[in-house]
Amino acid sequence: MNVTDLTLQEVLAINPTFHFNVESLYVESNLPDVFMTGGGRWSSDVGRHFVLNIGTRKIGFGEADDVSRVKGVEILEDGTNLWWFDALFCKVWKQDKEKGRLIEATNTYILDSLQERDAALELFVRAMKAYDLRVAVNPRAEPKVDVKFTDRAIQALKSGEFVA
Repeated sequence: MNVTDLTLQEVLAINPTFHFNVESLYVESNLPDVFMTGGGRWSSDVGRHFVLNIGTRKIGFGEADDVSRVKGVEILEDGTNLWWFDALFCKVWKQDKEKGRLIEATNTYILDSLQERDAALELFVRAMKAYDLRVAVNPRAEPKVDVKFTDRAIQALKSGEFVA
């Protein structure tokens, strides 16, 4: 099955399950073409960014595109890592080791419908809930992660900013 030929809603309906790969530090799923990379910063001016890969689609999400808006990761009383995201469907850069410069990993992403946008968000949240670096230290540990969106991100979602 080629997930690139499917809508994001159809990919979500397959119900991919995500897990943290301690060797690659990627979040992988039971669908080989659906995975998440990232967690780093390409500049000290921005927060950490992630790329949700769904076939040939690469969708960027970040703590913030401006370090002044980074809320960071909160550790809740029960040990859950709570990630706050401000930059949705955003451009993400990565370091090209061969060329020694930054290259574009994703561009700003616009979706065809609210349903596609919501499916992309749900897939991202599911992938993030598996992203727990503590599992790299203790592979028997269960990831404890939750995801929230900043007021600014919620307002952008309500305004339809990411839909054509």
